[in-house]
Amino acid sequence: MLFEKRKGLRFAVGTAVIGGASYVLLGLLMPVLKMVTAWMSAGVLSLFGSSSVQGALVMFNSFTVQVIPLCVGDIEIAVLTGAILSTADRDWDDRIIGVVVAFAFVMIVNALRIAATMLAWEAWGLEALALVHSTLFRAVLVLTIVGFYAVWYLRDLVWEKLQLEQLLKER
Repeated sequence: MLFEKRKGLRFAVGTAVIGGASYVLLGLLMPVLKMVTAWMSAGVLSLFGSSSVQGALVMFNSFTVQVIPLCVGDIEIAVLTGAILSTADRDWDDRIIGVVVAFAFVMIVNALRIAATMLAWEAWGLEALALVHSTLFRAVLVLTIVGFYAVWYLRDLVWEKLQLEQLLKER
């Protein structure tokens, strides 16, 4: 009864519980996630020079980095999974598709972040690396979660507004 009257509490608890369970499950997939992240990052870097992958190592020109668990986006994926699956005013098909798209989005964004960090390292040196890495990591963590969820949740409203504007223009 408490959860029926308090949608916000149900959403928060659901996000925490489902997100926590997702985080544990993603931890079981960590070796695979690290290799996929390395492979995707090397793919982006290949547009800018010589890149290769060896397990979870990304080699770019003369630089090598190891993809560690914080690099794969498991936190972002887990939080988004919890939030999306806990959004009671969306149907289950929409939520499942949202989780799948969120997973792909986070993987792509993290590959871009790693590539950008390595490009900054090459361009500006080791002194700038800590600042770029730290800033990008934190910004991407927050913006990916908040941004993706907002777009996923509000897309129907935006689509309806665009359709309404089109109808008004046609009159």
